[in-house]
Amino acid sequence: MRFGKATAEEEIGFQMAPMIDVVFQLIIFFMCATQLNKLEVAEGVKLPVADHAVEKKGANEIVVNVYKDGTIFITPNRYKLEELPGYINSVRGDGDLKVYIRGDEEVEFDRILKIMSACANAGVWDVNFAAYQERKETTN
Repeated sequence: MRFGKATAEEEIGFQMAPMIDVVFQLIIFFMCATQLNKLEVAEGVKLPVADHAVEKKGANEIVVNVYKDGTIFITPNRYKLEELPGYINSVRGDGDLKVYIRGDEEVEFDRILKIMSACANAGVWDVNFAAYQERKETTN
């Protein structure tokens, strides 16, 4: 009994074009969904320890690094105390701005107080301080 002509079976293949489209769409999605701002930390700033330290969150923010000798560094430039209000005004524009102060644990509080005053002169009231919840031990 013959039911029909024997036909050559078509080989099942893997279609690459749709796979490439999906990969590119995933790349675009993750590029859009990922926060592109990175924490602007400066090497050599040893943060103090605070019991109630929390991670920073937000989009419109700057990080002011203060070394133990009082040097003010906002990535990628070094600033004088007198230049801070002008720089903060240029970054703030018309919107709100958060300022994170990463002061070395050995910097004098007077220097931090002057930076806070510079923020107030620039119209920024949301000032936060960076600290560790507990000291990270380093082995050398």
